This record gives sequence, C-alpha cells and structure tokens, in this order.
Amino acid sequence: MVDIRQTQQYSTYLSRIGWKVERSAEINYFIKKIPLVGSIIKVQRPEEIRINKIRQLSKKYRAFQIIIEPKTEFDAKYLSSLGFRLTKSPYLPTKTLQLDLTKSREALWRNLEKDAKNAILEKIGSEPEAINVLKTGKNQQNTIGLFREGWKRGLNGKDMFLLFRIYLLSRNYLRKILYFWLLLIIPREQFF
Repeated sequence: MVDIRQTQQYSTYLSRIGWKVERSAEINYFIKKIPLVGSIIKVQRPEEIRINKIRQLSKKYRAFQIIIEPKTEFDAKYLSSLGFRLTKSPYLPTKTLQLDLTKSREALWRNLEKDAKNAILEKIGSEPEAINVLKTGKNQQNTIGLFREGWKRGLNGKDMFLLFRIYLLSRNYLRKILYFWLLLIIPREQFF
C-alpha cells in the first residue's frame, strides 16, 4: 500500500503551504528553501529509495539537510550504510489515523477505537465549551476564539517566539506573523 505522504493529494497540500515538490517515478521529494542557507529536502516513506535522485536534488537546491524517512527496517539499514544517521526527533507521528469524512458523524463514532473515544470524551469533560463546538459542528466564531484562548494558555508566557520561528520557514511569513500577533492581542470581534 502506498503511504499517504507519497500521494498526489499530499504533495498538492505541501506545495500550497510553501514546499516545492519534485515527483519522479511515483516518489515525492519535498524541498523547502531557506534564505541564505540553502534548502531542506524531505522524502517521506518512499516505496523505493533512489539515492542518485536525492543527490541530484541536493546539488540542484543546495541542500544543507536531507531528511529521509524510510518505510522499512531494510531501507533504514541501507541509508545507514550510506552514511545517513538516525535522528532522535522523527518528523512523522507514530500512528496515522485516516477517517472517511463522507460518512455520518454517528458512523464515524461507531468505527472509532475505544482509546480514541475515551480521548474525545476526556477532552469534552475537561473543557465544557468544547461540547458546544462538537455538538453544533458550526459556530466558527466560537471555534476560532477557543483556539486563540487555548493557544495563549499553551504558550503560558514560556516561548512567545515559537510561532515566529516556525513561520519564518514559510512564504509570506510577515503577513502570517502579523496575523498571529493580532490574533493574540486583539479579540476576534474587533479584528474583523
């Protein structure tokens, strides 16, 4: 089975958020240009590792970092023999949950595993305002407000420049940084 990160839809998504995508032999190569430094090349769970193509892209985009997430243990050993080393912080989640959102809410709930249901129910119990958003499925104003408040609580004054560092890697970062700070400082009702 082809990994979701090697699909055309995923490559379209990443290209929309600022990554350049090169596709060769049904393998997606994601490139993120970093001004003055070069670029990052990321290959996620390819069916086959084509090291010559990776080296060619590395020269073309002046890559300072190449991230290859192997699909099998055999691929990991092969990369290790070529001089790649294992990172301590993986770029992929340990589990990927795929939901068919064309099904009804009830059908989705029935198909969830016990742990997923418990996590959702626990979240609803800890934050009563989340019940309204889950029940209605609408109320975008309230949802954005909840996100804003949750984000502020999550930062808790520890690292206000976290999002700044993340957004510097994307195109149009000044607009996004301004939007982020306005979202934190000004209540949504006054912002729009």
